[in-house]
Amino acid sequence: MVIALKNSSRKQWPLPIQKEFILKTTLSANKFNIKLTCRFSILAFFSYISNEINIKAMKKLNFLPFLILLFLTSCEKEETSIPTIITIDELLNTDAEEVFVCLMNGEYWEADTINTYYSVSAGILNVESNKGSKNFIGFGCLEVFDEVIYTPFDAVRFTSSCVHYLDTNKVNTLDILSIDKENRTMVGTFDFHLIGGTNDSDCLGDTIHVTEGRFKMPF
Repeated sequence: MVIALKNSSRKQWPLPIQKEFILKTTLSANKFNIKLTCRFSILAFFSYISNEINIKAMKKLNFLPFLILLFLTSCEKEETSIPTIITIDELLNTDAEEVFVCLMNGEYWEADTINTYYSVSAGILNVESNKGSKNFIGFGCLEVFDEVIYTPFDAVRFTSSCVHYLDTNKVNTLDILSIDKENRTMVGTFDFHLIGGTNDSDCLGDTIHVTEGRFKMPF
């Protein structure tokens, strides 16, 4: 289908632009797929179309404003706030009583509740953290007496569908930054690898790398 133009006594568009516009409009109309040229503004384009193209042709083009509006609306950028891991300095100076955050395979994870057991005399540390229902991370360590780096003897993460255990073939660390025996608080960082349990077919061999772990907890 070729679109016919009305005769008009008004001043014509410059010839190079007019030729390009007629060619693009004709090809697009034949394919029933209108493509706008960037040489015109949208308002100028539709003003020209409405004045120069006959009514019959315009009936086939009257869906263009809706399509362009839909396209422009769908391209709007949505800005979302992405949580960031607390820095070491912020962790050591925070007024919060409890902190337990980490990246789990690169995704931010923060506990809602923390349960801690620490024996000052025996140096036994056990930490359990929960995020909602059936979303748990915990780890344990022996002989934690000083502010140094330890290797956790156990770590686990379980959800409603999977259980992951500490991968002892990888390097796993627990760095104790502060043990305040007077105020009974402990601050540290952790990094460990987990692997899907052998008795769970849904996550058998599945791996999780817990990085940039931060905790502050009372004991």
